[in-house]
Amino acid sequence: MTTAGQSIPNPREVSSAPTATVHPGTVLVVWDHGGLQLRDDLGEILYVSLYDYRFDIFDGAGHVAIVRLRSLNGEPAVDLTLTDNARLAASHLERRARMRRLVAGHARPAQFVKSESRDTLKYRVEGSDLAMEFEWSGLGRPIFMTGLHPQQADIDVFGQVREASQFRAAVNGRVVPGSAFSNEVYTPWLGRPLHSAAVTIGEVLIAREGSDPVALWTQGHRR
Repeated sequence: MTTAGQSIPNPREVSSAPTATVHPGTVLVVWDHGGLQLRDDLGEILYVSLYDYRFDIFDGAGHVAIVRLRSLNGEPAVDLTLTDNARLAASHLERRARMRRLVAGHARPAQFVKSESRDTLKYRVEGSDLAMEFEWSGLGRPIFMTGLHPQQADIDVFGQVREASQFRAAVNGRVVPGSAFSNEVYTPWLGRPLHSAAVTIGEVLIAREGSDPVALWTQGHRR
């Protein structure tokens, strides 16, 4: 214990041993993820899964947004994937299909514009005939998570999640109605549900030492 007037020792002056740990595995991907699911008494209205890839070991950086919107007020339903990196999106959709997760067709080209502040994250996504806006605001204190990937063995996951107390989605200027909810799908992994309006920031997936990154991330199928 230190007392008044005493300084806290610098660990590097006490010991020559490293004070940080280098993970021996291979970084597969670094991304941010925005998840937004809204529903009403009839069921799901909106499903958004927007990945902002900062790094992918095989396919670089870019965005992939999977959007499903129920038909509302006579407007056509939306069920599509948008991207600014076709190769990245194709690989992303292949992985989702292998994990039997929701897949929305072939990716269509789009532009992504991101803006953020201390407690707000926004994306504007524009395709040839579609303009969408997604916003997560009132973001809570980050929840740090780490553990084995729930669906892919030999992959460690590190990241932080922030749940949004407010949210907004609009398609071609029309605000999407609906309520967010407590999403129990995360309980088996995190031990608790997450709000259906939440963002994951700086999530890192690492292939464990001795594993084959190509096999883990692509199942050996490369274009």
